[in-house]
Amino acid sequence: MTYFSPLARTFLKGHSSTISYIVGLSAAVNFLALTGAVYMIQIYDRVLVSKSGATLVYVTLIMLVLYGFYYLFDLYRCNVMSLVGRQFEETYTEQVLARTLSMQVESAQRERNSNAMRDLEEVGRFISSSAPIAVFDLPWIPIFIVVCFLFHPIIGAVTLLFLCLAIALMVIGERQIRAASDGAADALRSRAVAVDTAVRNAEAIVAMGIGQSMQHRVLRFTRSYLNAASPMARNMIRISGMTRTIRLIIQSLLLGIAAWLVVIDQATPGVMIASAVVAGRALAPIDAIVGRWRQFVQMQECWRRLEKLLLNDAQGSDVVQLPPPTRIITVDDVSVGPLGSPKPLVRNVTFSLRAGDRLGIIGPSGSGKSTLVRAITDVWRPCNGSVRFDGAELRQHAPEQRARIIGYLPQDVQLLRGTVAENICRFDPHSTAAEMVAAAKAAGAHEMILSLPNGYMTDVGENGSNISGGQRQRIGLARALYGDPFLVILDEPNSNLDANGEKSLNMAIRGVAARGGIVIIVAHRLSALKDTNKLLLLVDGQVQAFGTSDEVMGLLSGGVKPEAKPQVSNLPPEKGASTQDKQSA
Repeated sequence: MTYFSPLARTFLKGHSSTISYIVGLSAAVNFLALTGAVYMIQIYDRVLVSKSGATLVYVTLIMLVLYGFYYLFDLYRCNVMSLVGRQFEETYTEQVLARTLSMQVESAQRERNSNAMRDLEEVGRFISSSAPIAVFDLPWIPIFIVVCFLFHPIIGAVTLLFLCLAIALMVIGERQIRAASDGAADALRSRAVAVDTAVRNAEAIVAMGIGQSMQHRVLRFTRSYLNAASPMARNMIRISGMTRTIRLIIQSLLLGIAAWLVVIDQATPGVMIASAVVAGRALAPIDAIVGRWRQFVQMQECWRRLEKLLLNDAQGSDVVQLPPPTRIITVDDVSVGPLGSPKPLVRNVTFSLRAGDRLGIIGPSGSGKSTLVRAITDVWRPCNGSVRFDGAELRQHAPEQRARIIGYLPQDVQLLRGTVAENICRFDPHSTAAEMVAAAKAAGAHEMILSLPNGYMTDVGENGSNISGGQRQRIGLARALYGDPFLVILDEPNSNLDANGEKSLNMAIRGVAARGGIVIIVAHRLSALKDTNKLLLLVDGQVQAFGTSDEVMGLLSGGVKPEAKPQVSNLPPEKGASTQDKQSA
């Protein structure tokens, strides 16, 4: 059950005092819920017998005061539950987002992880609602049953019988609903992904005239969802209706039984009315849970997904604070590919780079250049070999330290919704204006940014839609250079740049090398490689040649053609190069 899962126990333990407070408030609320039954007994057995108006007034005033306290305690209980829901979201927001980002690049089933924040919001909304209140009222059902037995054993026995029937219906309904809920959840998730994909690619869909095809696709997913959800909805409606009917039957039936007991002088008229009120209160939590069963089922599904995401955390959170790397990067026999792929896209790559090196990675399309970059940045974990920075793997550094180790400009530059300044500083709340301006100047983008409508405070829009492709690329380069990272990786950095942009790019590359950093450039256009001192030729996922730029370019200009199989190049070793520099993988 969700309520006894490890995540639930951890959360409840952290909020034990608050939960105890809610339990105390629930006790007061349920105790005051007996006010109506006691008032009925006083009216029928006291006021009507004595015909005392003063007694009626006093009893009524007491009833109003008690119901006033009932309202206050119940209102405060709901407010505390709302606060608990908020604390739940605040507690797990950062952790869920971190794991979602990690799973997005590690998992082959990305759509299953992309809705984790929605799951967190759903659970938080459920906790903040009135639905969990019924759970805190459940322990009071035996108390109400005991009160019914105190009225008369027959009244208690009938109430207990119908209560067992209602619980049995709830259990049966829960099993039927759960059997259909998984299929409905998968279908709903598929529809959400289809809609999100259509919205994000609206321009291309309209331009190509495939809007109707996308509509049919979304309709197909919608029908799959409705086919899976309809049986669940019918079961919920049927069980909810039966539970409400049972509550009405027992209240009416107890009136008749109590009236018969009054006739044979085994009960008073007050008991006749009060027994129906107390029995209805005993069944109220069951009725409330069944009425909100869809919320309970959705919450449990979201909770299970959150628990799987959070408790199966493969990343170690405890790391030793290592000094930032400053000397060498070693790629040792690395093979890597996307998770779930039958074979790696890049195989047995070995080379090393020292401070000040500027490596260009070249090769035909589909040769694995971007895949190798993903392995170096630890976005894709190598299935064999390792990438080490001064002897340590990147994952051995604290996550907040990695931002100062690697600067990355992807092939498809995606800016996040926010200002230019926020994007350059990577949304670091502790950044300074001097650091942002220094990064922009290093990228040669300072003057360009000042020419924007609001300068550094210009809103770039969703995915940078408010600025041009060249401007996005130059701001992305400034973001990669922010904080003077040891390694700067540029994937097709000049694809959208004009002549001035390429000049600024080359100056930025030389600047990184001058301060003792390392630059890796993936490019097809040779203009981005003129400032490199090393080249790596990658073909079909394997290294064809590795050495100085002049030596590799000499091989290519001398008629050497890339082959599918790796060849051992006869490049002379560099002065001061390591053993791995002298080899080709």
